[in-house]
Amino acid sequence: MKGNHPHPRQPLISVVMTVMNEVQYIRLAIESILQQSLSDFEFIIIDDGSTDATPDILRDYANRDTRVRILTNAPNLSVPKSANIGMSNARGKYIARMDADDIAMPERFARQVDALERNPDIVLVGTGHEFIDAKGNVKSVHPHGSSTHIFDWISIFRPPLIQSSAMFRRSVIEQENLYYDHGFNRAADFEFWHRLLQHGRGCEIPGIYVQYRTHDRNVSTRFATKQHEVWQRAAILNASRRFPAIDGDKINDTFCFFQAIERPTPTTIANTFDCLSQMEAVFADQMQLNTQHRHELKKVIARSLLTEALRGGVFTDPQTAMVFIRKIGRHFIPLSQVGAAAIAGRVSRHLPESVTTRAAGN
Repeated sequence: MKGNHPHPRQPLISVVMTVMNEVQYIRLAIESILQQSLSDFEFIIIDDGSTDATPDILRDYANRDTRVRILTNAPNLSVPKSANIGMSNARGKYIARMDADDIAMPERFARQVDALERNPDIVLVGTGHEFIDAKGNVKSVHPHGSSTHIFDWISIFRPPLIQSSAMFRRSVIEQENLYYDHGFNRAADFEFWHRLLQHGRGCEIPGIYVQYRTHDRNVSTRFATKQHEVWQRAAILNASRRFPAIDGDKINDTFCFFQAIERPTPTTIANTFDCLSQMEAVFADQMQLNTQHRHELKKVIARSLLTEALRGGVFTDPQTAMVFIRKIGRHFIPLSQVGAAAIAGRVSRHLPESVTTRAAGN
C-alpha cells in the first residue's frame, strides 16, 4: 500500500472514504467534503485498485489540498479491508465515513461534531438524508432523526443509518479494537455499528445532511440477494449477542419474517411476537427506559411489524391474520393506533368483513 504523507497537525476529524473505479461521481463526493463549513479535518481516500481515471483525479485533489491523503491498494482488497486501513491511519478525534458516489451537505460535520461534543455517552451519530438517482434527482426524503433508544433498537435488525452519514469516536475503536469484519462483506457496516453501540449510544440528527445515490452499480443493487443474506446473518448474530437467553429458533423465525424469506404461518407469527416481546422487555431494562420511551419503542415495533405483514402477505390468509391482530394488540399496541387507514385500504381486499373490522378496531 502506498500513500502520501499526512499533515503533522492532528485534525479534529478524519474522513475515511474507499473508492474503486468511481470516475463518474468521485469529484462530486470529494467537493462536498472539501466544502464543509467545519474545515478542521483530514480526508483519507483509499483507492482500492482502480483501473479507470480515478487515480488521476485523486492525485489532482491531493496536489491542490493538503488535507487530502491518498492510500493505494494493489491489488484490490475489498471495501471493509480498505476502510480498516483508512481507520488505522486516522488521527482525528472523530472518524467520518463517506462513500465515493454520495454527497455531504455543507453543515454535516458541524452538526455531528456538536452532537458528539455535547453528549459524551454518544459514540455514533448519523443524520437525516435523501435518496437521489444517478442524475442527482431526489427520489425520497428522510429528514427525521431518531432518539438514542430507537436508534439502538433499530441497530439490532438493520443498519440504523446510511454509511455516508456516520461519524464516531476514534478513541472507542482504538480502545476496543473495533474494525469492520470482512467476513460480512456487503453488510460489514451493519455488523460494525452494532458492535460499536455496545460501548455507548447512538442517535440520528434530524435534517437533510447527506444525499445517498442509488444507481445500477451500487452494492445494494448489484448484490441485493447476497446482501440480504449477509444482513440476516449479521442480524441474527446481533440478536444472539444482545439477548443470549432467547431461543435461537424464535430469533431465526423473527428475522425470516422481517426479510419476507418465507410466507408467514400462524406458528411463525406467534414465534415472532413472542421473541420480539422478550427482546423489548430485556432491551427496556438494559436501557432503563421510562414509560414514555417504552411506549415510543412499542409503537416503532408495531409499525415495523405492520409494514412487514403487508409486504409479506400476512393478511392474505384469515387465520394468520387473526393471530397477527391478536398478538400485536396483546404484546405492543392495537392496530388502530398504528395505521388503521393502511389496514382498511389493503387488508379489506383479502379478508372477510369480520376480520377487517377486528383489524381496524382492535
